[in-house]
Amino acid sequence: MSTLPKELLHFFAKQPFMTISTCQSDQSSFSHTSVLLFIFEKDHFYFATHEASRKVRGLFANPHVSGVIWTPNEMNVQWQGIAERVKGADWIFEKLIHKAGLEPGFWPPIFKYQDTESAVFKIKPIFMTVMQLDSKTISSAEPPMKVVLDITENMATKKKK
Repeated sequence: MSTLPKELLHFFAKQPFMTISTCQSDQSSFSHTSVLLFIFEKDHFYFATHEASRKVRGLFANPHVSGVIWTPNEMNVQWQGIAERVKGADWIFEKLIHKAGLEPGFWPPIFKYQDTESAVFKIKPIFMTVMQLDSKTISSAEPPMKVVLDITENMATKKKK
C-alpha cells in the first residue's frame, strides 16, 4: 500500500511521460535530461531505455536522479530518487507497451530492443513535491508546493551512524 496520496497515484497512472535528469559522475557539473515513458508501481518509477544510452552510463556512475511529471492546468510533481537496474523485467515491458498504446500515434523505439539491447530501471523516490496547477492554488498566499514524501532526513541519519 502506497503512502502517497491517491490523487497523485491516479495522476501517475494517466501520465505517459516523465522528464529525468542524470549526471555522468558525482563530480559532474552538467546533468543530462531525457523524456521517458514510465509506469509507477509498488512505490517506484520504472522505465526502459537503450543499453548504450547516455542516461544508462550516467545512472551507473551516479544513481541519484531527479525528475518532473506535469500537465498544464492540472499538476506538477517534482521528485528526487535513487535508480537501480532491474533484471527479469518482462512485466514492466508489458505495462510500458500498454501505457504507450494509450497515446495515439506514439511508438517508442525502445520496444524494438526489448530482448537484447534494453536496460530497465526502477527509481525509489526519496523526496517529492506536488503543486496543483489551478487558479486557486496559483493565486493563493500559501506556498504552492506541498511536500508529499521526504525520506532524505532518515537517509542522512543512517549515513552518520
